[in-house]
Amino acid sequence: MSTLPYDTKDFAEIRKESLDICNRIHSIAEDVLFVEKVAEHYSEYPVIPNLRCGAWYVKPGLVCRYLHR
Repeated sequence: MSTLPYDTKDFAEIRKESLDICNRIHSIAEDVLFVEKVAEHYSEYPVIPNLRCGAWYVKPGLVCRYLHR
């Protein structure tokens, strides 16, 4: 059995850092930029966000007009 160069404490620290509010906000900001790039690249298609858990990633001006009826 080989010993690994990390233990559960290392994973716990990584998990703790990923839950930090600054990391979460940074992750959301990156996701927003990604959605904008994809929407720009595929501009001929409507943007239809997942309204249950992803609508905040999309600026209202990009959302498909059919969702606002």
